[in-house]
Amino acid sequence: SKLWICAGFAPTSTPSGIALRTWVADDDSSLGRGVHATILLNLIALALDGHDVQPWLSAGLHVANLLFTAIFAAELAVKLIVLGPVEHFSSAPGMNSFDALIVLSSLVELLLGGSSSGGAMRMVRMCRLLRAARAGRVARRYPALCKVAGIAVRSAAGLAPIALLLALFLFVSTLLGMQLFGQTFTSDTYG
Repeated sequence: SKLWICAGFAPTSTPSGIALRTWVADDDSSLGRGVHATILLNLIALALDGHDVQPWLSAGLHVANLLFTAIFAAELAVKLIVLGPVEHFSSAPGMNSFDALIVLSSLVELLLGGSSSGGAMRMVRMCRLLRAARAGRVARRYPALCKVAGIAVRSAAGLAPIALLLALFLFVSTLLGMQLFGQTFTSDTYG
């Protein structure tokens, strides 16, 4: 308890401690908005990464990865310390567990060095792409966006029979085309 007071935090049973818990748990607090902005910046950094990027961009993205990992690890640590593991993982069971998995996989990647090309390391590096799924956390703040996404998901279910019919049509057209024109257009004829 004295450690919390020395660090500038009050125990969670006091009124200021309850305010601290609310600040940490609320997505609309400055902490939550800061994490959402960091998630969006992380999405931009993930989009910039690719094959054969310039060395300066690769170095910058590596530094950005370290920075984002540190920010997300600090967020997880603060929430675990202030809320406690039980409350943290039970408040939003799917999202908080998913966030913790992403942070832990990023930390494992950093601890292993990220330079080996083994299959296990590739799997750990692929977990970094799961950060893109954290955008769903940001989307929850915008009800209109959630409504549009819900409509798109419900509409996609109605498109399944049409997509199956289209695939069948393409398959039959391919078979018919091979039977009619299979040996007509070859590299020998058109060199």
